[in-house]
Amino acid sequence: MPPRPATPGRPYPNIGQAILLVVVAAALQAATGATAYAIVAVARDDGQTTMSVVFNPWILLPVVGVAGGLALALGLRATHEPARRFFRVHPFSPRLIPAVIIGSLGLAVILHEIDNGILELVGRLAGPDKVVPDLIDVAVAPVGAALLLMLAGPLIEEYLFRGMILRGLLENTGRFTAIVVSAVLFGFIHGNLRQFVIGVTLGATFGWWYERTRSVGPGLLGHAVFNSVTWVAGQLPAWGLALGLRRDKYPLVHEPWGFLLGGVVLAAVGFWDFARHASAVAPDRSWLPVAPPEPPLLEPPPLLIAPGDQAGPDTRAAAPVS
Repeated sequence: MPPRPATPGRPYPNIGQAILLVVVAAALQAATGATAYAIVAVARDDGQTTMSVVFNPWILLPVVGVAGGLALALGLRATHEPARRFFRVHPFSPRLIPAVIIGSLGLAVILHEIDNGILELVGRLAGPDKVVPDLIDVAVAPVGAALLLMLAGPLIEEYLFRGMILRGLLENTGRFTAIVVSAVLFGFIHGNLRQFVIGVTLGATFGWWYERTRSVGPGLLGHAVFNSVTWVAGQLPAWGLALGLRRDKYPLVHEPWGFLLGGVVLAAVGFWDFARHASAVAPDRSWLPVAPPEPPLLEPPPLLIAPGDQAGPDTRAAAPVS
C-alpha cells in the first residue's frame, strides 16, 4: 500500500505515516531478498541453496538498493518534492567533522561490546548452538562489503530515516518524540534484536545530529565511519579479536576493559565537542506543501439610497386616519 500523500499545509510524514512507510520498506526488503534467493537457486540448480547466500555483500547490494530506492520513491511521491532538491546535502559547519568521526568510533567500540553481551546472553539462555556468526562475512567479498557498508547503506538509510522521516516528524511532533520514534523505526527495519539495539542507539545519535544541523551530512559521515570499523575488523583479525568478533567460538571473547573504556572516552569527547560547536539552525521549510489561499470573503452589496433620501429614522408625519 503506497503512503498517503501529504495534505496541503501539513508536512509528510506524521507518526502514522512514518510507521506505514517503514513497514512498506521492510516488506520491499523481504520481497527483494526472496527474489534474489529464487534467482540464485535457479542459477545454481543444485538443491543446496540456503538463505545464507543472500547475505553475500554482492547480492545484498542490489537488494538494499532496490528496496531502499522504492521506499524513497514512495516517500517523494507523497511529498511531491523534486529528487534533485531532496538529495541535496545541506551544508554544516566543518568544525563538526572531527566530533562526528571521534564520536562514531567510540560508539562502534561500545556497541560491539553490547552486541557481544547480547550474544552471550542468548548462548546462556538458549544454548551455545543458538549463537550464530554475523550474517554478513565482510572478509569473503571485501570490495562488495565496503560498497554496502560505507556507501549504499549510509546513503539509503540516512536519507530515508533522517532526511525524510525525521524531517517530517520534527514538523509534526516535539523534538524528543520525533528523534525517539525515528530511532525506534530505524532499529525495527534491521529485523533482529541485536541490530535493533544498535539501530536505536545510532538512530538517536544521528537524529540528534540532524536536528541540530538540519543536514544529513553528519549522519552520512558517522554512519560510514561506524560501519567501517566492522569492515576493518573483517580484514584484520587482530582488530576483530580486540572487538570480540570471534563469533565462530563459544564462549565469546569480550573486549578488554581498557579498550572498552577508550571507546567510552572517545564517544564522550565526540558528543561534547559536537554539542559545543553545533549551533541551532533554523529548519528549511521551503519543502513543505503550500496550502491553497483561502477564498476572499463575500461582502454584502452596498445599500442603495435614492437621491434626496437620508439614512436614519423616518421623521415624516403619519397620515391622518379618516
